[in-house]
Amino acid sequence: MQKLFAALFLSAMLASSAAHAGELGGFGFNAAVSVNGVFSPTLAAVKITKVNPSSAADKAGIKVGDEIIEIDGHKVPGAKASEIQPLMAKEVGQTIAMKLKRESGETISVQMIATPKVK
Repeated sequence: MQKLFAALFLSAMLASSAAHAGELGGFGFNAAVSVNGVFSPTLAAVKITKVNPSSAADKAGIKVGDEIIEIDGHKVPGAKASEIQPLMAKEVGQTIAMKLKRESGETISVQMIATPKVK
């Protein structure tokens, strides 16, 4: 398949949302997504491009350049984008577990709680 690189900021999924019951929260980071394919893309890589100070991601030790390799037990590289997106959609107060690969090759595991959006 043709490889298509997209720098998509997942602000709708990764940035925080309003703090009302049932509202989606976020973790305080942005990521660039590389995909393979067009009509039913699979993820090649999801790399952190920004970590907001004092956010859940910052407190968990996530750094710019980290690659997300697993979300809640689901492998990210090779997965359909449509399968991974719902895993990131957490309500305020819900927890997400991620495995990340550092630029050094080290793998780390983190857990974060979705927080409300700062307006």
